Amino acid sequence: MKKISSVKIIGNLFLVFCCILAVGPITLGILRSLFKDSMFTEFNHFSSYLTVITSDVILPAFLNTIFITLISVPLNIAIVALAAYGFSKFQFKGKNFFYLLLLSALMLPSATVMYPSFTIIRDLKLLNTVWGIILIEVAYGTTFNLLMLKNYFDGIPNELLEAAEIDGAGTLRILCSILLPVSKPAMFVIILWSFLGSWNDYLWPLLLFLDSSKKTVTLLPKYFTNTYVQQYDNIFAALFIIMIPIVILYCCLQKYFQQGVISGAVKA
Repeated sequence: MKKISSVKIIGNLFLVFCCILAVGPITLGILRSLFKDSMFTEFNHFSSYLTVITSDVILPAFLNTIFITLISVPLNIAIVALAAYGFSKFQFKGKNFFYLLLLSALMLPSATVMYPSFTIIRDLKLLNTVWGIILIEVAYGTTFNLLMLKNYFDGIPNELLEAAEIDGAGTLRILCSILLPVSKPAMFVIILWSFLGSWNDYLWPLLLFLDSSKKTVTLLPKYFTNTYVQQYDNIFAALFIIMIPIVILYCCLQKYFQQGVISGAVKA
């Protein structure tokens, strides 16, 4: 009989403990959304989910969020791909300076850019519009994605690009036909990361949507908290309805997400 070391047992127990910490709150939240009281004695027969789904604000909020996400994510990916290509495979004056300048944005607390960003959006007359939020999402979502994709591009041999140039491929053809297909794992990570950032954003819709009738899905719990006072089953139901698209997307891209994170870390 194979002897199991104490280190392995402790490691497995630690993993079980971490799983409980991760799954426990979600399980309690699901149960709380199904019961009217905190003692889990009065089952609501899914009335909380029916109340949220039939609410007048749920559909406009989802449509706003879907529109913002479908516009901001492709724009983010396009800008990041072009920038990563330039910083990785081209030589120009000030390259390192501009790259470090972009990366320095990662060190800025979000609180320091709230007022300047709000002022810019106001001067552009984009307050209370989805386009103002899209502009913010694209602007602040590129830095981390640029870091990851550039590191991945750095690991692709330049000889591959030179061979394509000999065959007559242009700059954009090399990017679209060689670099991006080869970088699929990193691209899936960036797509998922951008989607999560856009879908889960709470701060900027709260600041830029001055009209209380305009909402995104992340503002719904606040609305239901004010509307259904002490009805926590409705609030938790709203939270889990908001999570459904993210869970579906992550389940579909989980394999690529893990591959991209690992490969990106190795190439970095």
